[in-house]
Amino acid sequence: MSSLVESVTNFPTPTDVTEVKRFVHMAGYYRRFVSDFAAKAAPRTKLLRKGVVWRWGDSQKEAFECLKKALTERPLLAYPNFSRPFRLVTDA
Repeated sequence: MSSLVESVTNFPTPTDVTEVKRFVHMAGYYRRFVSDFAAKAAPRTKLLRKGVVWRWGDSQKEAFECLKKALTERPLLAYPNFSRPFRLVTDA
């Protein structure tokens, strides 16, 4: 298991703003590899705004699990192995 997959899989459900920040910043590093990253991260990033009361509800939990899944499942950017067939998907 790669270190990214392991760290995301083992990341605990956030219980405060500091933990949400840790996860969002870790996930944000890979944002260019996750389709619709902003939409998937939005319920958590709203918790980081000043003056927002901490509330971890169903939408935050669902978004957390969705982003974890996007970071740990294929497709995620990798160097191609030219000796094997592969499929290239672009958004351009």
